[in-house]
Amino acid sequence: MKVTITYQLVMAKPSWLTINPDSGNGDGTIQFSGTEHTGRVARTCVATVASTKTADCTVNVSQTAKNEFVTMQATASPAKTGGELTITGSSNSTKLTFSWKQSPAPTLVLKIPASYTAGGTSTSNGTAIAGDPGATAQYSFSIKFTIPANTTIEQLTATLVVTDAGGNTAQCVITQAAGDAYLWVGAMDQTETDCTIPQAGTATDVLVFSNDAWTVE
Repeated sequence: MKVTITYQLVMAKPSWLTINPDSGNGDGTIQFSGTEHTGRVARTCVATVASTKTADCTVNVSQTAKNEFVTMQATASPAKTGGELTITGSSNSTKLTFSWKQSPAPTLVLKIPASYTAGGTSTSNGTAIAGDPGATAQYSFSIKFTIPANTTIEQLTATLVVTDAGGNTAQCVITQAAGDAYLWVGAMDQTETDCTIPQAGTATDVLVFSNDAWTVE
């Protein structure tokens, strides 16, 4: 007796599921397999094994979900001149919250943007993501910063932390290249100036502008 398999869920097999074979005759084995499931919620369907001479049989199929997670690029290196910096990662959480690691204290002082992009949708920091895309599959996220120019001669650093709804975290260490040393006298961008001391010998000030140690000889 030939046996065939039909599917509930609008009479269509879900795209993530593979069934082999989908028909047979007599005793046999049906193999159910699926594509990798990166969503946070188990996915299910119902397969019906049917023949023309007996009552239908039902196979309730489910695929285990992936644990809630968040990952993010580990490092970022903005130029000393500054500019826009985009940091990316992936998750399947209902919401993500961005903050700065405070120990050690950041030397690159930046403001956390009010929103970031999750699965192509602008989302407020720390609030639920519209449509909960992570329930069915992992999504990509990105957050953008505007980095000012580094006017010091030291590298500046800050560690960005992202926390998912379950408390899992990931970190990105942002290290900005050191700026150029400068030394000016009298006015900014000026390397030579005049100093006239009165006949009485009264002290006269000359302004110095620098981001490094200096001496006068």
